[in-house]
Amino acid sequence: MLFFLRLKQKIKKNKLEFSNIIWLTIDKLIKLFVGLFIGVYVARYLGPSDYGKLNLAKAIYILLTPLSLMGLQQIIVREVLNRPNKKNHIVYSGIILSFLGSLFSSFFLFIISYFIVQDDKVLKSMLFILSFAYLFKPIQVLSYVFEAEIKSKYNVLSINIAVVISGLFKLFLVYINANTMYFAYSIVIDSLIYSLVLFLFSFKSKIIDGISYSLNEIKLLIAFSWPLIIASFSILIYMQIDKVMIGVYLTSKDVGIYSAASQISEIFYFIPVMLSNTIFPYLNKLKTSSSVKFDLEFIKINRYFTLISMLIIVLVIIFSRWIVKLLFGDDFIESSNILNIHIIGLLFVFFGVIGSKWILINNFQQITMYKTLIGMVVNLILNFLFIPAFGIIGCACATVISQIFSGYILNLISYKTRELFILQSKALIPFYGKK
Repeated sequence: MLFFLRLKQKIKKNKLEFSNIIWLTIDKLIKLFVGLFIGVYVARYLGPSDYGKLNLAKAIYILLTPLSLMGLQQIIVREVLNRPNKKNHIVYSGIILSFLGSLFSSFFLFIISYFIVQDDKVLKSMLFILSFAYLFKPIQVLSYVFEAEIKSKYNVLSINIAVVISGLFKLFLVYINANTMYFAYSIVIDSLIYSLVLFLFSFKSKIIDGISYSLNEIKLLIAFSWPLIIASFSILIYMQIDKVMIGVYLTSKDVGIYSAASQISEIFYFIPVMLSNTIFPYLNKLKTSSSVKFDLEFIKINRYFTLISMLIIVLVIIFSRWIVKLLFGDDFIESSNILNIHIIGLLFVFFGVIGSKWILINNFQQITMYKTLIGMVVNLILNFLFIPAFGIIGCACATVISQIFSGYILNLISYKTRELFILQSKALIPFYGKK
């Protein structure tokens, strides 16, 4: 295939960038598989109800994470690249800003644990424990410097050392028959170890020298970052609110059953991300040389994505009960029904991921924020209507409908992305564009 030949040439010319992609791919694979297998082991130990409590606490914790990170990732990467002589000012100002955001995140989670969660002492304790995990987030600003300098291997090593150590801690808790509450400490340990190792790598690599910051730099970062904070909140609400709303309307056991299915379906979300990141440089170059060739190639890529996703969907639906039983055991067998619904949305996850690359190539980045916001609102409304009426089956349906809206239908609404909708629709026609 033409784009694979050109990709090979691109790799030879850009070994550093390709090495960076390899490290990022390794990072995702390790987190994916270590998270899955240790998560499965923990789920089998805790059972649906306690596993549901753990996932509910984790979902609430994740929802407040954007406030601790302050949407700084893309901003600091950009500013370090544009103003390398001001790198120290930018990084330390970002650390201070992240520290202030982390204090607010910890405070809000503390408020939730003591004044909103009243009846469940285990959930209350887990949320209180997790409030301390935010305090290590400011050090993670250093990872953005490594990202800007295309040294992602240091980020990958830091993250995965933390993942392995926190994973071993979970296995130790299972071994000693620990109470559910103590599993919340694994997230705090993960945040602590990641920040500590990242700091050591930063010190060794001397990516910054000397402590310096300025109030004006902090104000500038706030001015740049607030839209990204809103976008980050929208994305995480879109991804995590289903578990929280199940916890509100139903039981912790329902959260556990739903979380098990989500963990399986989300394994396959890595595939479109990996493929799209690999293909992106080729598509970007092709767009500058010929819009007609770009459109035809984009349709072909979407058609391949459709075939891959449909194959996965069919196989998962056929073997869903066997997959759930093998991984999570008989106690979670109800998760197979959720998995059968969740996996249907995979086609539109593929469309959404490769569609985001089309949007980026055409410089329509603001559209992504609006699509995310609308997708979040659709998801919230559907969950509000479906969960009380249909339980976790309704929640799974709401997720899939939201994915269809975000990845496909919403492209029709804006005139800027209407062409994307047409290209995706043509990809669904088996013989379109074939000679």
